[in-house]
Amino acid sequence: MAMLAVQPICMFADNTVSMPNPIGEAVYRPHLLRDLLPVAVIVCALLLGWLLHAARPKAKMLAPDEVGSPHG
Repeated sequence: MAMLAVQPICMFADNTVSMPNPIGEAVYRPHLLRDLLPVAVIVCALLLGWLLHAARPKAKMLAPDEVGSPHG
């Protein structure tokens, strides 16, 4: 936690300007995030579906269908 708190101070405290990085600027463009949004939605939907599929057998183990009412 202390390292995370001090790291921005160490990075920006000396007021140095780094050389431009044309390769890094070309790779990390802001519009790439918008282009990847549909892929992220699909991946999240698949993970959610897998999680629901994996959780269903565990719920059946906890309360099987053939168990009747204790008052009946």
